[in-house]
Parts: sequence; C-alpha cells; structure tokens
Amino acid sequence: MKKSIFQILVLLFIFSSCRTPRPTELVYFESRSIESIADIMPDTAIETVIFPYKQVIEKEMTKRPAFSEDAIEKSKPVGPLNRLTADLVFISAQDFLMKNDSLKLDFALLNHGGLRKSLPKGEITVGDIYELMPFDNMIGIAELDAKTVEELFDFLAKYEDGHPIANARFDIAQEKAFNILINDKPLDENRTYLIATNDYLLSGNDGMLFFTRSLKIINTNIMVRTAFLEKIDRVNLNLYNNTVGDRKLKIK
Repeated sequence: MKKSIFQILVLLFIFSSCRTPRPTELVYFESRSIESIADIMPDTAIETVIFPYKQVIEKEMTKRPAFSEDAIEKSKPVGPLNRLTADLVFISAQDFLMKNDSLKLDFALLNHGGLRKSLPKGEITVGDIYELMPFDNMIGIAELDAKTVEELFDFLAKYEDGHPIANARFDIAQEKAFNILINDKPLDENRTYLIATNDYLLSGNDGMLFFTRSLKIINTNIMVRTAFLEKIDRVNLNLYNNTVGDRKLKIK
C-alpha cells in the first residue's frame, strides 16, 4: 500500500510539472501508512468484477484428487514427502519420454527447498498441492555423463540436505557416495544418464552446478505441480509413511 501511495504521488508530481509554475504557488501532499488490512475499505465495483473468477478458482482449489491415511511430511535426509514428489516427477517425465522419444528415464532429482508444506491427513485438495508447490517450475530432463553423475551423488552425500530422489540409491562414507545403484544397477562409467529435475536446478541453483554441464536438455513443458496433480493417482500414498530409507518405485 505504501508503494501504491508513492506511485500516486509520483504521477501527481509529473502532471503538475507540466503546468507553468507560479512563483507564489505552494503544493502540499499528505500520505499515511496503512497499518492493517482492516484499514482498507473494499471496492465493491472491483469485487463485483472478480467474484465470478473467485468462484471458479475456489471450486478448483477444493477438488480432492487424493486421500492419505496419514500426514505426509518432508524430512532430512529422507522423508515420505521427498520420496513421493520425486516419484511423481519420475513417472511424469518417463511418460513424456516414452511418448515423444521412446527413451528410458534413469532417475529423478529435485530440491528439498521446493517443498513448502506437508500434505495433510485425510483428503488432499488441489489447494494443498498449490501450497506445497507455489512456484511454476517446469520439469526438464538432463543428460549427464557417468563422471558428472558420480559428482551428483557425491554432492548429495556431502550435504545430506534431503533432496528428493527417485529410482536411485547410494551409501555414504566420509561424505562420499558409494554403492551407487540406478534402477538397481551399478553406475556404469561407459554410458550417459537421463535425469528428470526442474528448470531451477538445471540453471545450477542450490549448488547443483553439475547440471550446467549437461550434454543435452529436454524441455517437457510440464510443471512439477501439474505432474503431482496428474500422476498422484498412480501411487499408493499409504505406503509412503510405512517405508524406511530408499526403495524401488512401485507404480499402479
């Protein structure tokens, strides 16, 4: 609100400066700060315009695409929400590859900070998922050589920040990754790997600079949030709180 008042004052100054000034003319401006939203009177004309759109949005946000017997929480170094999110991105990206390029995805990796709230016990609404993922991040698929993939796992081992990962697992010793398994197979130094992630990480953010050395990037034009909404019925949510550590993805 302070910003809006400032902008109004700037406009008044501009318009007044276009007039021929009179030496004795003084112009006074007065502004006040809005301390509470309760101080703002509703504009009935604007409310009338936005009301039908508000109804549509509220109807969409209250849809219930899933049900969980328990709350699904994120955690470090692993957690049920971490695994669920990575699994759904993996499913969405794999479906995209099979449909468009007949390629096979190797694993998925996201960032822990992208998960903004837990999912509640009981009915899960579209609104809950928007609160979980308020950003319009898109899924991208990076092709990395084996050496860079090993660097990726060493990064995860060193920081243990709870970054969601699907279809891969590893052990940690002295901040290094070993016994790396991707789709239950050891890391092969003679091949490249396709990893689903989001466009934020593809730019090297959150310290994941290895993605900036991608041999190729495939843009899916699928939002991470959309993947969550469209694929959530492909997994059994009640299994996520009943598993410990990493496990192979099971899809309905």
